Amino acid sequence: GLKATGFFFFYKLKDKPVLVDPLGNLYFSLGVNGVGYTGDTYTKIKGRENVYEWLPEFTQNKHNPDYKFNPAYMNNNPDNFSFYVANRIRKNEQNFNKSNFYNESVTRLKKWGFTSEGGFSNTPSQTTVTFPQVGMLELPKHLITGASLYDVYRPGFEEETIETFKNQGLAQKANDPVIIGYFFGNELDYHQFKHIVPAKKASESATKKVLVDFLEKKYQNIQLFNAAWQTSYTTFGDLYETLVPLITEKAADDMLDFFEIYLDQFYKIVARAFRKLDANHLLLGDRYFTPIMNDEQLREK
Repeated sequence: GLKATGFFFFYKLKDKPVLVDPLGNLYFSLGVNGVGYTGDTYTKIKGRENVYEWLPEFTQNKHNPDYKFNPAYMNNNPDNFSFYVANRIRKNEQNFNKSNFYNESVTRLKKWGFTSEGGFSNTPSQTTVTFPQVGMLELPKHLITGASLYDVYRPGFEEETIETFKNQGLAQKANDPVIIGYFFGNELDYHQFKHIVPAKKASESATKKVLVDFLEKKYQNIQLFNAAWQTSYTTFGDLYETLVPLITEKAADDMLDFFEIYLDQFYKIVARAFRKLDANHLLLGDRYFTPIMNDEQLREK
């Protein structure tokens, strides 16, 4: 009985945020990652062929009896093989394809009480079932400043993010009512932020330059900074191209404060880039992992 917008959206019901489906019904997403024909069941066989009792011949000859097992080789690559997929082919040799594989998976998940597919799923363009889904958006990998952290202050970061989203077909899916929304980035190394950024050179990382400018604005006097961080720099300019050691609690606190500023910049840019291509779906954020969830200070930021 809530508003039907044609897309999933968040709504405050009696001061409690709830998720609403495109038809205006309350919705709870209980999903499974990796639904469909994915690479999770494959194993590397190259150089280990002798350890298996049986392997079909990888062949392009349609008259070869083993040709039917080609889908069990990952992406037409003879180095990786899935015995699970091979058994599925044995079971349903005439109708085995990616669409039927997905349709059967979704039918089973619905029977078990799941209401959506999670990240890293492989949804075929042609299916006979509909299942709410979340998408995964890649960010421009060449703009990483260390580990999996992005140099969000680098000139052109927003434009390159838009282009990367375009190349993933974001705009073409903007009117798809089955999509709940999108995650961007997976298990980013936020727990290493305070060590990675001070160790960079400003000539290589715009984020390092912004950090130094942040510290200069905060302390103004280099001696006050040296006392807090236990360093011996002559000017703030000396910090740009050197590894700045993080050895005091005050330094760690400063990096937490800068981390919050960094996240504001990161999320604002990604949100703007996303909305230029898709005005309808939810932007679900980046996917955290254990070190972040276990760190109360990072969670609060």
